Amino acid sequence: MSKFGTILRNLRLERDLTQADVGEGIGVSPQAVSKWENENGLPDVTQLIPLADYFGVTVDALLGHDPDKDEREITAHIERLEGKLTDEGNWDAQMEENRAMLRKYPKDCRLMVQMCRILYFYPKQTGIDGTPESDKCADELVEWGEKVLRESTDSHLRNEAVRFLVYTLDIQVKFDKGKKYAEMMPPYELCRESLMRFLCEDDAETVAFYSKFAGTLLGDVNWMGEMYEISRKRSGVGQPFGKIPEIKEKLKQLNALCGE
Repeated sequence: MSKFGTILRNLRLERDLTQADVGEGIGVSPQAVSKWENENGLPDVTQLIPLADYFGVTVDALLGHDPDKDEREITAHIERLEGKLTDEGNWDAQMEENRAMLRKYPKDCRLMVQMCRILYFYPKQTGIDGTPESDKCADELVEWGEKVLRESTDSHLRNEAVRFLVYTLDIQVKFDKGKKYAEMMPPYELCRESLMRFLCEDDAETVAFYSKFAGTLLGDVNWMGEMYEISRKRSGVGQPFGKIPEIKEKLKQLNALCGE
């Protein structure tokens, strides 16, 4: 018996019904029900909803499709994959594993973002950075990232896609295209790290929250200082940004607190 036939038969027997009962309930002959149960045919698509309603189940359940099972499989895959991303020896396996999941669930944007992540790190971790193979990874990453932006309404997934698109387009020296995506992101004053400063109730909570990002902030301050100095020297306007060392020192202290 097919999976459908088995499910149909089990639903009928669980309710102590005959094939004639089911046929009468949805307006077909007992022979039609017997044919379905024995995989000699399948109901017309227009009969699926009446059949599911008759048994009080969803069409998905009638067809043997369990969306919750799919969700569990995808979630477990992503958690397992993210745990492996620190293992440099498994990059080829990770790539193929995620491709297999995308073949099974081709419309799941979470898997597309995972592919972006793998394709971004793959050249560096496998020693092919700067080769034609690395360029292929970058091109494929852009395709997946743009697909996420076309198909997903989830803001987190879209932001992740933009992040990897910008990183990759920077490497490809496609700055104009990268800027287009970067401009899709919210300005600094709307980001979590900016808004949380209004909500921390005391110094301890402030330190606890911002210590998570001290390393990133320190990197950004270094970069801002360098860009300011380049602009100042080129234009001949402005004074050295004296507060940069002070800010950097405070961030280093915050970073140290994070490690304690």
